[in-house]
Amino acid sequence: KKHLANKVFVDYYPNTVLDVGDTGMAPVIRHYELITFNPDAPIEDLTHRLTKLSIVIEDVWGFEWGTRANTRKEDSFADGFDYVYLTTFEDYERRDNYLAHTS
Repeated sequence: KKHLANKVFVDYYPNTVLDVGDTGMAPVIRHYELITFNPDAPIEDLTHRLTKLSIVIEDVWGFEWGTRANTRKEDSFADGFDYVYLTTFEDYERRDNYLAHTS
């Protein structure tokens, strides 16, 4: 613990959209996005667009999203973030292709 400058613990309720399945022993890249939206953000629309994008882009191996499961008294575990988006890729090149679409 003395070597850690910072860390964030997040428990979330996953909604699996695209299951990565069994990759055997092949390493994968898991890209996490922890987000707190502005109060007026169209969260459902934004999540729907990310979901659709993850299905259309062949570089995506898996996609799930969810809301934070930590209770309000455990806010420090999630560092204030309310949503988790997890996208799985075969390698960094495929992740970079995806990020070019989501920027």
